[in-house]
Amino acid sequence: MPHSESQGKGMTRTNMTTLRALALFGLLALTPFATVLLTTDASAAGAPPNPAKATLELAKKQFALPPGAAMELSMRGSTSRPEQARDAAAAFADVPSDQSVVLTEDGRFRLKTRTLYPGSIVFSFLTVGSPQGSSTIDELQWRDGTEISKEDAASARKDYADLLFLSPALLLRDALNRKPVSKPAARNAEPGATQRIEVSFKDAAGRPTTLTLDTASGRIESATSGTRRFTYVGYQKQKTLLQPTRITQYDGDRVATRWNDVTTLLMPAPSPEVFNLPDGYTEAADRSPLRATDLGEGAYRIDGAPSGYHTGFVVGDRAIAVFDAPVSVEEAEQVKAVIEKAAPGKRIAYVVVSHPHGDHVAGLRAYLKDGIEVVTGPGAGVALKRQLSASAQLKLREVNNTDELDLGGRTLKLYAINSTHASSMLVAYAPASRTVFQGDLFYLPEVGPVPPAFDGAGELSTLITASQGLFVERIVGVHGRTGTLDDLNQSLALRKGGGFAR
Repeated sequence: MPHSESQGKGMTRTNMTTLRALALFGLLALTPFATVLLTTDASAAGAPPNPAKATLELAKKQFALPPGAAMELSMRGSTSRPEQARDAAAAFADVPSDQSVVLTEDGRFRLKTRTLYPGSIVFSFLTVGSPQGSSTIDELQWRDGTEISKEDAASARKDYADLLFLSPALLLRDALNRKPVSKPAARNAEPGATQRIEVSFKDAAGRPTTLTLDTASGRIESATSGTRRFTYVGYQKQKTLLQPTRITQYDGDRVATRWNDVTTLLMPAPSPEVFNLPDGYTEAADRSPLRATDLGEGAYRIDGAPSGYHTGFVVGDRAIAVFDAPVSVEEAEQVKAVIEKAAPGKRIAYVVVSHPHGDHVAGLRAYLKDGIEVVTGPGAGVALKRQLSASAQLKLREVNNTDELDLGGRTLKLYAINSTHASSMLVAYAPASRTVFQGDLFYLPEVGPVPPAFDGAGELSTLITASQGLFVERIVGVHGRTGTLDDLNQSLALRKGGGFAR
């Protein structure tokens, strides 16, 4: 599952751009830069009315913001996540999403996101930022534990610029301070077309951006930046601010996020405490270099990967089986080199895929060129073929119940689970080392207490209890630190005691 919304399903902080890329509405008083918006000077004697100036004057009257005012947005909706669905046949998962944002005029922001993935897996992150940088914590402490993820000034400014798309008012204020150029929309010439103007500028991240305004109402209808397009509808007066109640973000022609319930509150400049993180968190440690950690009896775990993901592998006399190929081909190539160094002269014969979500198989092509066999749960092949290039030579084995890989002197047992997180889930068990390899069923953060379990932990516990011959000493996850049966049982007890608020 990505690390987040970065972080999401990690989104290393997995995925924060998608959840941060929408914004509120309202316009402020015309600044001295507004004259740059006009392609002609409509004030000249005898000149015809300038539609850009007239539209902006109308917008100014409707959406003026008090100087120095901050804005708080709350929104509910859903995000379309590629290759994160429970059913392998579905290319996208519709992920329920909530977020709240505080934005100030001087570039500070506070973002809280909450998303719900298949298997009742809840991500809840808090990010605070300024032009100098940003910091993110996992409020539930199951993914990143008690560690703080930090981003530099350039990343923080980009995040702030992304969040402005959630507020047409703030977005226009930004445009007016960046030497924008305006012109009538090209489609104005079409018969019966609504008359619009386009305002173009480079945002705080240096990206070309265009706002489209309706000349009759002065409202911003859409904003476009690269392949992203935001549409703003359902304007309502929220106290002194006219605000769109529905915002849709497109990535090309595809709907990426829908916010169907957007509310906005103008507020005085917030106190510095609003942008403080809660106590109990520490800066994330550097876990490099990339290395293979020996678990005994031919079982290993890869540690120190740039992404934080952990590939497992088991070495026999004749062959090696790898568990998952996460994140990217580039990282998988590095991991593969470490595996080959740890077991020189041994051939990687299998890659076992825990489940076909994109972050777990994005590195698969690094192994395919060697003719390895890809082993998956039932039905996963359709998702892998969709994600791999058409030229990829995929030698596929789907396990419907149980199977066993003979590595020469050692075996790897495989168990298919119809999981609530992914219906084509596979769990691997190395009997010689008594090690379970699993992905997204049971989570332990690298640093922090044992968290309450999600649905998958109960599924894993049932498998271990019901399967004869599974004597488990350690549980290796693709995410987080290695755990034990005691950790799994403690996590399940915490879930039974209340767990996370859903």
